[in-house]
Amino acid sequence: MEHPEITHRESILARFIDFGNSSLDFELLFFSDNVFRIENVKSDIRRIINRKFIENNITIPFPQVDLHFRSDDTGFFNKTKHVT
Repeated sequence: MEHPEITHRESILARFIDFGNSSLDFELLFFSDNVFRIENVKSDIRRIINRKFIENNITIPFPQVDLHFRSDDTGFFNKTKHVT
């Protein structure tokens, strides 16, 4: 509702569409007369949502990967050159 380019505010709809691996997936439907700027409007709305999450201490559990390294008896890792 905060974005100035949203029209037909009575028709805004947020739908819960799925359970993700580490998320609840929602879809936000809205109208805007400025179709040539719609990607910017969508980006602005995502930023507003993110700001609201931060203001309300809502965190998103991003997926995490743990890597476990085993020692290599061939010495391969000792012979490789590191490029910086």
